This record gives sequence, C-alpha cells and structure tokens, in this order.
Amino acid sequence: LTTVDSTRTSQPEILLLCLLLCIWLILTMDQEKRAMPHFLVGCGDGMLRAFGQQDDGAVEAVCTSRAGLKPMCVIVDSNEHILVVTPHVDDESLTQTDDTDTILCGSLAVPLADSTHFVTISSQSCGGKGPCFITLNEAETHVFVASYETGHVSAIAYDSTSGVLGSVTASVRLGNGTYTEKGRQDGSHPHHIELTSSGTTMLVTDLGLNTVEVFDISDIESWTHVQSFPLAPNAGPRQCKIHPSIPVAYVLHELDNGLSVVHFDKSSNLLGDVLATYSLIPKDYNAPPPFTFYTAPSHAAHIEVSPSGNHVLCSNRGHNSITWF
Repeated sequence: LTTVDSTRTSQPEILLLCLLLCIWLILTMDQEKRAMPHFLVGCGDGMLRAFGQQDDGAVEAVCTSRAGLKPMCVIVDSNEHILVVTPHVDDESLTQTDDTDTILCGSLAVPLADSTHFVTISSQSCGGKGPCFITLNEAETHVFVASYETGHVSAIAYDSTSGVLGSVTASVRLGNGTYTEKGRQDGSHPHHIELTSSGTTMLVTDLGLNTVEVFDISDIESWTHVQSFPLAPNAGPRQCKIHPSIPVAYVLHELDNGLSVVHFDKSSNLLGDVLATYSLIPKDYNAPPPFTFYTAPSHAAHIEVSPSGNHVLCSNRGHNSITWF
C-alpha cells in the first residue's frame, strides 16, 4: 500500500500514479476475466467450442476450433492442455493411418476470443479406430484411450508440462477381432476406462462384449487381464465409476437404460456381487428412438459420482433427463 502526500508530490507525479493505478486495475480485471471458469463442448458440426461462465451464471462462447476437428471425447490436464480423440482430422501433417485414428494435444488459446483455431501441440496414434473415450492417470504420465470400432484399449506416454504425446506404451484388443455387423453387440466395443486411485488397475466397460474387463496395469508396458465381469444379457454396459470411499462400483447400462451397483473389493480390485439394479427411466416411457441406430426410445449415456460420494447422476438420451440418486 502506497500513501501519497499531495503536499509533497507534484501534479505530474500524481497523474503518473493515477495512470499506474488505472493500468493495475485494468490488468486485475483482465486477469479476473481470464480466470473465468470454462467448459468445452464437442459439437455435431465437428467443432470444439469453449464457453465461459460468468459470476452471474451467464454463459458466453469464447472460442471455437476449426471445422473438421470432430472431437469424440475431450479432457484437460492440470496445465490446461486440451486432449482430444478424433476419428477424422483435416490436417495432413497429423498422424493418422487407415488402421488407427488420432489423439491430439493442443490449445484453444482460451480465453482469447479472437483465436478461432485449435492450436496443435502434438499428435499421436490412438492405437485403434473409432476412439470414443480418453482419460489420464493421476500422475499425468499416460493417456488411456478406448477405441470403440476395433476393440482396442491403449496407453500413450504423455508429458503434461509440455503437452507432448509420446509413443503407445501398451495396447490390447478385446474380443476376437471379428464383427458380424449385426447390432451394437456384434463384437468388442469398449466405451469407457476407469482407473483406480492407485493407478494400478484399469476397468474397461465393453458394450459389445456385455462385460467389464479388469486389467492389472502395475507394469504400464505389460498389462495383465485379471477379470471379465458379465452383466445381465442385453444390458450393454457403457460406463463404470468407482465410489470414492465405500467398496462399490456403478455400471451404467446403455442398451437397457439401467444401472447396476456392484461390490468392488478395493484390496483385490475385483468386481463381486451385483448388489442392486435400477431402471433410470419410467418403465411405461414410449417414444420413437432418437437415433436411427437406437433400438429403444431411450439409452443411458453418462454417469458421474459426486466427489463426496453422496450422489450419483445418470443421463438418459432419448428420455432427455438426468436421474439423481
């Protein structure tokens, strides 16, 4: 805090101090604007958009990527690098082949509203086709990707300080690699990856195999398959979340729009008995399927467990609702 004695300070000095104060206020307000929380949305038109939420709750679009990015899943690391998995990239300089799709690390230069491009820092193969999910281990040394189309689950080395993606360190292909092209359960279709807090175990929810596949990943370069946990016929497991404190895992069923509560032994990291099963929408709900590839009026889409573990939220696509436990 600086105190100005006007009796001993000249007018030019006072004006200079006032100018410096104005500059400080502008910078402070600008910094507050930059600190405004942001969220990212992958859009059907192939763009990734960033939105900011102001103190009054109002939401404004602050940045958008180029067309054709087609983000299938997006996460942000602790250094605000944006990681995107995409089945299509309109940039010939990026890594992409007929056998694998692409994972990108970049930035939208948020919150600079005049930047309208996803600035690529690095790119790497996903290890499979049709990537639908991406996550980071707690140490942010590896990125994990599930490829729905070919049944691959892969780990890619990652430097969160620089945002540089390394090589694929491990990859497995679930199922036998063949597909009948008849329905959603014609072969392996991994949809979600859940890592234990220790980072030594990986739970892969496979909609096509109707199972949760459990792997010991203590050795990041050589995984060991330890369990294949089946769900009820035609459940179509889409996601799995581990409760933060009690020995329970929640498995979201896409195809029958349901939820299973499963015992999860946090010592062995194995799934056990199904403790309860719930329907997430009214049983008498009936409407045309929202998409041509849907066979029912609604399918479960996403699950979140609150950090306290007191609430579980599930979204229903078709019924267009959120079920709250």
